[in-house]
Amino acid sequence: MYCFKNIVINKLKFELNGRENKMDKEQIKVKLLEIVKEELTEIEADDIDIHASFEKAYGMNSINLIQLIVALEPALGVKFDDRELALKKYDSFHDLITILEEKLNK
Repeated sequence: MYCFKNIVINKLKFELNGRENKMDKEQIKVKLLEIVKEELTEIEADDIDIHASFEKAYGMNSINLIQLIVALEPALGVKFDDRELALKKYDSFHDLITILEEKLNK
């Protein structure tokens, strides 16, 4: 089981005051890995294979994923609706990065 701690996440400049600035996959990956490092302390963020399965490689369950997404929302200024919180929708960090890219670059 992963421990999540309460942290203060700084708002990113690209989302302040509703400004629309685009992020590419690499920028999203960097931010995601920063949050993983803070939230999923049992995973070595520097050693993450973004294509590896959440469940098989990292033992994550749906609660872990929801907690990660909850930390990502204010950090990236995005919202996930309830239908988007199911573990079966994402197999890997790469899948999550792809969804975040779509949300950020609408």
